[in-house]
Amino acid sequence: MDTIGSLENMMSVATNCHGYTPTESGLTSAVGSEHCKSCTNCKNLSNNVCQVNLYDEVLSSMSY
Repeated sequence: MDTIGSLENMMSVATNCHGYTPTESGLTSAVGSEHCKSCTNCKNLSNNVCQVNLYDEVLSSMSY
């Protein structure tokens, strides 16, 4: 698994990921906010890598 990509991709993936688990409560949906739903705010992200290997799967399933 490669390291996680751009902030935009991390927000899109987190929004569409069934494995997303927030690190804290009270996250907002405000795009670009420090506390927005993003892989960076997911308990499964460690050392910038998705530990449950869902990032690539979710990203490739999204159509742009």
